Amino acid sequence: MAGKLPRAIWRTTLVLLASGLVIAASWVFTPPYEARRFVAEDEQAAKTQIATPGSEAALRRVIGEIQQGRPNYARMSKGLADALRRQPEAQKRVAAFGPVQAVGFLGGGRTGLLPGHGQRIDRFRVTFRNGMLIWVIALGQDGEIDTLAFNTTDPPTPRQVMDGYASFSAGVRTFRWAEQFAIMLLAVPLLGRFVLRLRL
Repeated sequence: MAGKLPRAIWRTTLVLLASGLVIAASWVFTPPYEARRFVAEDEQAAKTQIATPGSEAALRRVIGEIQQGRPNYARMSKGLADALRRQPEAQKRVAAFGPVQAVGFLGGGRTGLLPGHGQRIDRFRVTFRNGMLIWVIALGQDGEIDTLAFNTTDPPTPRQVMDGYASFSAGVRTFRWAEQFAIMLLAVPLLGRFVLRLRL
Protein backbone atom coordinates (compact mmCIF):
# COMPACT_ATOMS: atom_id res chain seq x y z
CA MET A 1 0.00 0.00 0.00
CA ALA A 2 2.84 2.35 0.90
CA GLY A 3 4.43 1.68 -2.49
CA LYS A 4 1.22 2.40 -4.36
CA LEU A 5 0.61 5.77 -2.69
CA PRO A 6 3.58 7.62 -4.28
CA ARG A 7 2.61 6.12 -7.65
CA ALA A 8 -0.97 7.40 -7.24
CA ILE A 9 0.32 10.85 -6.31
CA TRP A 10 2.64 10.83 -9.34
CA ARG A 11 -0.20 9.85 -11.69
CA THR A 12 -2.54 12.43 -10.18
CA THR A 13 0.12 15.10 -10.65
CA LEU A 14 0.54 14.14 -14.30
CA VAL A 15 -3.23 14.27 -14.85
CA LEU A 16 -3.33 17.76 -13.33
CA LEU A 17 -0.44 18.78 -15.57
CA ALA A 18 -2.33 17.38 -18.55
CA SER A 19 -5.36 19.45 -17.53
CA GLY A 20 -3.14 22.50 -17.36
CA LEU A 21 -1.85 21.78 -20.86
CA VAL A 22 -5.41 21.54 -22.20
CA ILE A 23 -6.33 24.86 -20.59
CA ALA A 24 -3.11 26.52 -21.77
CA ALA A 25 -3.61 25.24 -25.32
CA SER A 26 -7.19 26.52 -25.33
CA TRP A 27 -5.95 29.91 -24.17
CA VAL A 28 -3.18 30.08 -26.77
CA PHE A 29 -5.26 28.96 -29.74
CA THR A 30 -8.34 31.05 -28.90
CA PRO A 31 -8.11 34.15 -31.10
CA PRO A 32 -8.12 37.49 -29.27
CA TYR A 33 -11.27 39.58 -29.30
CA GLU A 34 -11.15 41.83 -32.35
CA ALA A 35 -14.40 43.73 -32.70
CA ARG A 36 -13.84 44.85 -36.29
CA ARG A 37 -13.02 41.33 -37.45
CA PHE A 38 -16.11 39.89 -35.77
CA VAL A 39 -18.34 42.57 -37.30
CA ALA A 40 -16.87 41.86 -40.74
CA GLU A 41 -17.48 38.11 -40.27
CA ASP A 42 -21.07 38.79 -39.20
CA GLU A 43 -21.68 40.93 -42.26
CA GLN A 44 -20.32 38.19 -44.50
CA ALA A 45 -22.49 35.58 -42.78
CA ALA A 46 -25.56 37.79 -43.19
CA LYS A 47 -25.23 37.53 -46.96
CA THR A 48 -25.97 33.80 -46.87
CA GLN A 49 -28.36 33.63 -43.89
CA ILE A 50 -31.79 34.86 -42.93
CA ALA A 51 -32.93 36.00 -39.52
CA THR A 52 -35.16 33.84 -37.34
CA PRO A 53 -38.78 34.74 -38.16
CA GLY A 54 -39.98 37.31 -35.66
CA SER A 55 -36.58 38.12 -34.15
CA GLU A 56 -36.23 41.59 -35.70
CA ALA A 57 -39.78 42.56 -34.72
CA ALA A 58 -39.18 41.30 -31.17
CA LEU A 59 -35.92 43.26 -30.99
CA ARG A 60 -37.55 46.48 -32.17
CA ARG A 61 -40.38 46.00 -29.67
CA VAL A 62 -38.15 45.32 -26.66
CA ILE A 63 -35.82 48.23 -27.47
CA GLY A 64 -38.85 50.52 -27.58
CA GLU A 65 -40.07 49.15 -24.24
CA ILE A 66 -36.65 49.63 -22.64
CA GLN A 67 -36.38 53.19 -23.91
CA GLN A 68 -39.81 53.97 -22.47
CA GLY A 69 -38.73 52.46 -19.14
CA ARG A 70 -41.40 49.74 -19.31
CA PRO A 71 -39.84 46.40 -20.39
CA ASN A 72 -42.48 43.68 -20.74
CA TYR A 73 -40.88 41.03 -18.52
CA ALA A 74 -43.80 38.67 -19.14
CA ARG A 75 -42.59 38.21 -22.74
CA MET A 76 -39.08 37.22 -21.61
CA SER A 77 -37.60 34.12 -20.06
CA LYS A 78 -37.21 34.29 -16.29
CA GLY A 79 -33.41 34.40 -16.51
CA LEU A 80 -33.46 37.30 -18.96
CA ALA A 81 -36.10 39.21 -16.98
CA ASP A 82 -34.07 38.85 -13.77
CA ALA A 83 -30.85 39.93 -15.52
CA LEU A 84 -32.54 42.96 -17.08
CA ARG A 85 -34.00 44.06 -13.75
CA ARG A 86 -30.47 44.08 -12.31
CA GLN A 87 -29.26 46.46 -15.02
CA PRO A 88 -31.10 49.79 -14.66
CA GLU A 89 -28.02 51.67 -15.85
CA ALA A 90 -27.92 49.62 -19.06
CA GLN A 91 -31.58 50.45 -19.68
CA LYS A 92 -30.86 54.17 -19.22
CA ARG A 93 -27.93 53.84 -21.61
CA VAL A 94 -30.17 52.37 -24.31
CA ALA A 95 -32.69 55.16 -23.79
CA ALA A 96 -29.95 57.76 -24.25
CA PHE A 97 -29.27 56.55 -27.79
CA GLY A 98 -32.55 57.99 -29.00
CA PRO A 99 -35.01 56.61 -31.57
CA VAL A 100 -34.14 53.62 -33.75
CA GLN A 101 -33.31 54.64 -37.32
CA ALA A 102 -32.25 51.34 -38.92
CA VAL A 103 -31.85 47.64 -38.08
CA GLY A 104 -29.47 45.46 -40.07
CA PHE A 105 -29.14 41.68 -39.79
CA LEU A 106 -25.54 40.53 -39.15
CA GLY A 107 -25.98 36.79 -39.29
CA GLY A 108 -26.99 34.02 -36.95
CA GLY A 109 -25.36 31.26 -35.00
CA ARG A 110 -25.79 28.89 -32.11
CA THR A 111 -24.75 28.99 -28.47
CA GLY A 112 -23.42 25.41 -28.39
CA LEU A 113 -19.79 24.48 -28.93
CA LEU A 114 -20.67 21.60 -31.24
CA PRO A 115 -22.10 22.18 -34.76
CA GLY A 116 -25.88 22.03 -34.83
CA HIS A 117 -26.24 22.19 -31.05
CA GLY A 118 -27.37 24.95 -28.73
CA GLN A 119 -29.86 27.73 -29.10
CA ARG A 120 -30.24 29.72 -32.34
CA ILE A 121 -29.26 33.38 -31.92
CA ASP A 122 -29.43 36.34 -34.31
CA ARG A 123 -27.17 39.40 -34.41
CA PHE A 124 -28.32 42.82 -35.48
CA ARG A 125 -26.70 46.21 -35.91
CA VAL A 126 -29.14 48.82 -34.63
CA THR A 127 -28.51 52.42 -35.63
CA PHE A 128 -30.00 55.04 -33.34
CA ARG A 129 -30.14 58.79 -33.66
CA ASN A 130 -27.19 59.07 -31.25
CA GLY A 131 -25.09 56.03 -32.07
CA MET A 132 -25.00 52.34 -32.89
CA LEU A 133 -25.18 49.09 -30.90
CA ILE A 134 -24.74 45.43 -31.79
CA TRP A 135 -27.56 43.28 -30.40
CA VAL A 136 -27.91 39.53 -29.90
CA ILE A 137 -31.37 38.03 -29.53
CA ALA A 138 -32.77 34.51 -29.27
CA LEU A 139 -36.42 33.50 -29.22
CA GLY A 140 -37.87 30.53 -27.40
CA GLN A 141 -40.34 28.11 -28.95
CA ASP A 142 -43.23 30.08 -27.47
CA GLY A 143 -41.97 33.33 -28.99
CA GLU A 144 -40.70 34.83 -25.73
CA ILE A 145 -37.22 36.34 -25.70
CA ASP A 146 -34.74 33.91 -24.16
CA THR A 147 -31.57 35.90 -24.77
CA LEU A 148 -30.93 39.60 -25.22
CA ALA A 149 -27.63 41.45 -25.06
CA PHE A 150 -25.97 44.45 -26.64
CA ASN A 151 -22.54 45.99 -26.88
CA THR A 152 -20.69 48.66 -28.80
CA THR A 153 -17.71 47.89 -31.03
CA ASP A 154 -15.55 47.97 -27.88
CA PRO A 155 -14.60 44.68 -26.16
CA PRO A 156 -17.19 43.75 -23.50
CA THR A 157 -16.25 44.18 -19.85
CA PRO A 158 -16.20 41.11 -17.55
CA ARG A 159 -19.42 42.40 -15.96
CA GLN A 160 -21.12 42.58 -19.37
CA VAL A 161 -19.98 39.03 -20.14
CA MET A 162 -21.40 37.73 -16.85
CA ASP A 163 -24.69 39.59 -17.28
CA GLY A 164 -24.94 38.34 -20.84
CA TYR A 165 -24.41 34.74 -19.72
CA ALA A 166 -26.97 35.19 -16.94
CA SER A 167 -29.54 36.28 -19.51
CA PHE A 168 -29.62 32.78 -21.00
CA SER A 169 -32.43 30.60 -19.76
CA ALA A 170 -31.61 27.96 -17.13
CA GLY A 171 -31.98 25.19 -19.73
CA VAL A 172 -29.50 26.83 -22.11
CA ARG A 173 -26.99 27.47 -19.31
CA THR A 174 -27.27 23.85 -18.14
CA PHE A 175 -26.77 22.55 -21.68
CA ARG A 176 -23.71 24.74 -22.25
CA TRP A 177 -22.18 23.73 -18.91
CA ALA A 178 -22.77 20.03 -19.60
CA GLU A 179 -21.30 20.37 -23.11
CA GLN A 180 -18.16 22.13 -21.88
CA PHE A 181 -17.75 19.70 -18.96
CA ALA A 182 -18.09 16.68 -21.28
CA ILE A 183 -15.43 18.07 -23.62
CA MET A 184 -13.07 18.59 -20.67
CA LEU A 185 -13.73 15.07 -19.36
CA LEU A 186 -12.88 13.62 -22.76
CA ALA A 187 -9.90 15.84 -23.54
CA VAL A 188 -7.94 15.30 -20.31
CA PRO A 189 -8.07 11.44 -20.21
CA LEU A 190 -7.30 11.17 -23.93
CA LEU A 191 -4.33 13.50 -23.55
CA GLY A 192 -3.05 11.59 -20.55
CA ARG A 193 -3.62 8.14 -22.08
CA PHE A 194 -2.39 8.61 -25.63
CA VAL A 195 0.02 11.54 -25.38
CA LEU A 196 1.57 11.05 -21.93
CA ARG A 197 1.02 7.26 -22.02
CA LEU A 198 -0.53 7.14 -18.56
CA ARG A 199 -2.35 4.08 -17.20
CA LEU A 200 -4.75 5.26 -14.50
